[in-house]
Amino acid sequence: MTTREISGHLKEIYGVEVSPELISRTTDSVKELLDSWRNRNLDPLYPIVFLDALVLSMFGMMAKWLKKPCMLR
Repeated sequence: MTTREISGHLKEIYGVEVSPELISRTTDSVKELLDSWRNRNLDPLYPIVFLDALVLSMFGMMAKWLKKPCMLR
């Protein structure tokens, strides 16, 4: 994207007017940091943890169960 496109996008989405010069200075200030991060040495192994969950609302389910008669055996 060009600096003018970024400026237009910020105005459209956030309603903030930012000059293309400010955008250019900002991107130039982080470019070296970004390039060094992209060219860093990677570790040979990265551990991964995968978590999965299911959340159920029990309030509605319990209200239905309490209205039904139940028998204990």
